[in-house]
Amino acid sequence: MNGFLSLLLLGLLLLGLLLLSLLLLGLLLLGLSVAGLEVFAPSPQRGLNGSTVVLPCNFSISKLPLDPKYLAILWSFKGKQILVYDNKGIKKDPRVTFDVEATKDGNASLTLANVTLSDGGSYSCLVVYSPDRIEKDIVLEVQVKPMVVLHIKTVYKESENTLLCEAAGFFPRDIEITWTLDGKTQNNSFLRESVENIDGTYNVTSSVTFTPTPDTKTLSCTVRHDSLEEPLQEDLQLVYEDRGLTWIIAACSVLVVVILIIIISAVLWKGKKSRKATTPFKVRDIAGPPKLIDGEKATLSCTVDNAPEDLCVTWQIRKDGPEQEIQTSQTRGHSEEEESLLDTSYVIKSQRLGCQYSSSLSFIPQIERHEDVIFICRSVCGQHNDEKTFHCRTIYGKPKMPHTVMRSLLVSGEIKYLLNLEKFYPKNIKIVWKCGERGTEEVVSSTESLSENPDRSYKVSSEIIIPEDRHKDTGFRVQVTWEHESMEKAESQELSIRDSDHKWTPVVEEIQIPRLLHGSPAALQCHVSEYFPDAIIVKWMRRDGDKLHEETDDNQRIISRRAANNTYSRTASLTITPELWTHQGAEYLCLVEHPSLERPMKKSTGRLQVYGKPQMSAPIEITMADSSRVQFSLNLQKFYPKDINISWYREDQSGKHGLSPTAEVISTRDNDLIYEVTSVVQIPDHRFRDPEIKIIVQWKHETMSMPEMRSLTIRDLPFRPQVGSLILPKLNDGKDAKLTCDISGYFPDLLSVIWFIKKDGNVTALPRESKKDRNYKMSHKGKRQKDNTYSCEASMTFTPIISSDEGSEIICRVEHPSEERPIERSTGPLHIDEKKPFFEKPIQDTMSKLKKEIFASGKKNQEIEKVEEQTESIGEEPQEETQDLVD
Repeated sequence: MNGFLSLLLLGLLLLGLLLLSLLLLGLLLLGLSVAGLEVFAPSPQRGLNGSTVVLPCNFSISKLPLDPKYLAILWSFKGKQILVYDNKGIKKDPRVTFDVEATKDGNASLTLANVTLSDGGSYSCLVVYSPDRIEKDIVLEVQVKPMVVLHIKTVYKESENTLLCEAAGFFPRDIEITWTLDGKTQNNSFLRESVENIDGTYNVTSSVTFTPTPDTKTLSCTVRHDSLEEPLQEDLQLVYEDRGLTWIIAACSVLVVVILIIIISAVLWKGKKSRKATTPFKVRDIAGPPKLIDGEKATLSCTVDNAPEDLCVTWQIRKDGPEQEIQTSQTRGHSEEEESLLDTSYVIKSQRLGCQYSSSLSFIPQIERHEDVIFICRSVCGQHNDEKTFHCRTIYGKPKMPHTVMRSLLVSGEIKYLLNLEKFYPKNIKIVWKCGERGTEEVVSSTESLSENPDRSYKVSSEIIIPEDRHKDTGFRVQVTWEHESMEKAESQELSIRDSDHKWTPVVEEIQIPRLLHGSPAALQCHVSEYFPDAIIVKWMRRDGDKLHEETDDNQRIISRRAANNTYSRTASLTITPELWTHQGAEYLCLVEHPSLERPMKKSTGRLQVYGKPQMSAPIEITMADSSRVQFSLNLQKFYPKDINISWYREDQSGKHGLSPTAEVISTRDNDLIYEVTSVVQIPDHRFRDPEIKIIVQWKHETMSMPEMRSLTIRDLPFRPQVGSLILPKLNDGKDAKLTCDISGYFPDLLSVIWFIKKDGNVTALPRESKKDRNYKMSHKGKRQKDNTYSCEASMTFTPIISSDEGSEIICRVEHPSEERPIERSTGPLHIDEKKPFFEKPIQDTMSKLKKEIFASGKKNQEIEKVEEQTESIGEEPQEETQDLVD
């Protein structure tokens, strides 16, 4: 039996522990559910190739301290986890560094060592603080500094020279190269299209054409790139070469070549003339396109009339030397080894139609290779031959656009439009810029920079600069047209601020919403950036159901600034004073209008959540509930939501004790959502016998980061003693006198009354007991009044002695815990009349006789005191008369 009871008790104990554990776990999870996790990860981040980069990621929770067992941090890159940290430990990539201790302070940043271009991209920082989880993306931009090489060649005085400057191995692609000659910027420069290397970096070459004077000394190439804190500059100290001897040698060489060409041409003409006289067939003139365009396929056709069966037609090519036969796989049969040696850039096709034989030569003209080339179509049959020539005097190159017209922002607030045309020939080209609204365009002067390519083609850069204000008109257009001999008709491009490739359209971030408290002004902020020109309009709208209300400009504040990339950014702020009945569940819209937008961009706050913070309408009210209790009433107003926690405590010498409210009433008005509460507690009056007692009330609400409290002591009670003036009778030498003072309206009954005598400037407390022949009697006793406060009459009876008490001062000092300082009342200097022995014995006899009669009749003590007072007054008048007689 005893064993069964023991098992039963043990089972009940285990069940209780289990229930307690579940309760604690529920409270813990409840606390975690309002942890309020926030994560901050600014993006983008930049780092140089080969450097160590920190990717910042910080977090905070509203409920501290942080508990590591609920924390987990995960970093990933391109779908692959590179770090996992939780309560089980840490797993990470070898190149990654992570400070575990820093997580206690909300730092989840990742350090990446020796970054390369392949490390650039989007990283994900995921912070989990159970049950909340927030993920942020951070973009890492890896940059590589360029190396600058200035290609040096011979420079001639007072002649046009072209030099090259190369920037190699840089990233990202955008780069700027400028030239200066003795510190003066050179506009006649051209930046070629950048070339991508195997490792992902870029190379680019810039050329400058200039004519130095005899005093010119230094040519400088300056490179600006995002990876550089300061521009890189290479200087060339110019060394000139005499061009006179070079021209003489070149002139002699040209003369010799001309003489040889004349001799060879004469011989060939003579031979051709002799053959012509005997040939039985005729070769027509070679037909070809009117213009040969570089890079565009061309076909030359040669037709032979009366062609014999054994006619052999071949194509020859001649340029600055003897002619050579063009051989292709279509003209003759070749072995595989010979086939690899053939010129595959030419295609020859031949066919016979009756007595007519035709042969065509197709090729891709190239300026450097084919200009001034002579193609020969030669027909041979036996001893007879005939030929026709096609002279490629000019190979035209059509202007090519490596990219569309580029637009860039200048520090001055203008837009530069840049057109690049490449690979054209000959040199002359016409470029015209116009701008304005359609039908009212006007020509704009431009700046051209023309240079020659190594393949003898040309390239040109043409630019104009347009003020910012002109772009604020949505109908404004910029048009550029170019014409060249190689083109059948002019080509053009038109640009406007609403083009899809216009880079500077507004970027509108999510609206920042602070915690909204009923009746407290709050600012909604919407940040807009990356736009140009500065012609943005921000409107705020409030949506209630299906209705939209536009907010007035009086409540809006816009702060604008110029960014480092010369675009604009603004923070539009709308200040509202939330009211629960107006703004609860409402939605604010931020509409952004800009000339680059077809329609406004819109961001929404979503449905607003408005809270009300408890406010004390008045100090805590203290009243007497009844004869045994003191009532404390706390009133809090204008809070939302409804749930609120109010706690009362009593603190005295025995410790701190919780109090149960007598009443707690929460109410709301019909037309709004705000609540108010009145909490009442009553304290027995005997608790206030301890003068150090404190009454404490504390309240906590969802809108409060910390609880608020009020602490009350006896000094906060409104029941303070009201002390009247001292009532002083007429004093006679050697005769007892009674001083009284009325005190009322105080609580608790902890009143202290002390009597003092002030003589010759010295204040001495009067003893409560007899001293020699002086009899001091003091009394005060509190009585409960109708309002449940206390009152008393403080009295002091003594025997004044004229020789010692004349001119002295009697002081009544009242002390109470509700008063910081004692209350004093004074008689002022005493005046004591001399003793009158003549009437003293008759009066005493009369008093004795009256007292006997009163006692004999059974009258009360109060009537005896009245008789004594009357007797004293009766005895005083004869004394005054006697005094007059003596005088």
